[in-house]
Amino acid sequence: MVIAPSGVGWASESNQTGTGMQFFQTTDGGAAWSRLGIGPADSFFQLALAPDGSPWALAPVAPTAGCSGCEIGAGAVTVLDGKVQVQAHALPGGVTPTGLVPISAQAALVMANGPTGGDVFLTVNGGASWKTVSATASWLFPEDAVGFWNTTQGWGVGSGLGGPEFMISSDGGKSWQALTPFPKGLMVNLNWSGFSSRADGWVLGDGRVYLTTDGGRSWSVHTLPGGFIVTLAFPSATHASLIVDQSKGGPGVLDITTDGAKTWRTVLSGVRAAAWTPGGALLAARASGSTTALLRSTNGGRTWQVVRSLPASADVEAIGEAADGTLWAEGLSQIWLWPKHSAPVEIRLPANTYLQSPPSVISAQLIDLFTGQAIYRTANGGQSWSLVASGPAQNP
Repeated sequence: MVIAPSGVGWASESNQTGTGMQFFQTTDGGAAWSRLGIGPADSFFQLALAPDGSPWALAPVAPTAGCSGCEIGAGAVTVLDGKVQVQAHALPGGVTPTGLVPISAQAALVMANGPTGGDVFLTVNGGASWKTVSATASWLFPEDAVGFWNTTQGWGVGSGLGGPEFMISSDGGKSWQALTPFPKGLMVNLNWSGFSSRADGWVLGDGRVYLTTDGGRSWSVHTLPGGFIVTLAFPSATHASLIVDQSKGGPGVLDITTDGAKTWRTVLSGVRAAAWTPGGALLAARASGSTTALLRSTNGGRTWQVVRSLPASADVEAIGEAADGTLWAEGLSQIWLWPKHSAPVEIRLPANTYLQSPPSVISAQLIDLFTGQAIYRTANGGQSWSLVASGPAQNP
């Protein structure tokens, strides 16, 4: 599921038989969804949006019903007479796409693996033809290390034979230039990268974070707390939180920074989930003995207040707070809501139904659930649900 800043969003899910897809569209940031029919493509392997909201997909080339082992290509997504159309085109040399980065309605980059290594391809005509932009001998963008600020200006962290480079493009990906200086000895394993503005960005990997405040022209290097990073959240250019799992399977340690990742401090252990509220408070779900405590801190994790408790068997996977102050937590098969001015609500999901992503809790009354089969909505705090869009499925 992807939603652009404009509010236009798309989501796709396999139907219950596993032979096709459900495809949904929103134009109001997820408040309402409509189901679209499927055109010639019956499955998608990746769905992504360009900065202007234009959707693209990796999909089988000339698919047929139940297509297996088909060659995978890329193409722009269009809607004709209420049906989704994806005319995927094969990349040169029959290489296999590994990542898709849309730029506009007609332009996109695709990272791919071929017989001799990796390549980056560009199309400017909706996927009808492709041009090789780079090869491993010069530089290669990992799929999670490239992005575009708008339809012409983009950035990427390239891994080349001469070492890592930070690249920028000013012509929609047709040409790229390396910016210097860039820290030598950059991570081998890139975990994640992004920009919160045209100037402020970060690259994470191998236990370090690289920060820039001038669009990649200079970088500072900072060491992250040791361990396996489970989640990372940057609510602003200076504040961030991450959960470090020392055991790679159990509750982790919550660390935060308030100076742009220059320094980190541990504020809590035994953490299963954490989130920032719209007002800047920090939430955490902490497992301890037979209970999972939901905690709140308004002073950067220095002190915590227990706001709710759940049994340890709740298996809390996500936590958050709506704009109206409604606290919520997601477990394996249910959602708990604690509105500020009404009784708590527990929502149990149908049997064999799981949320694909955390619930969209807009307020104590208005909640959207996106499961593997459908989108459900309640406008009365969970007392009743309506099926917004779906294949065959049952209501919660």
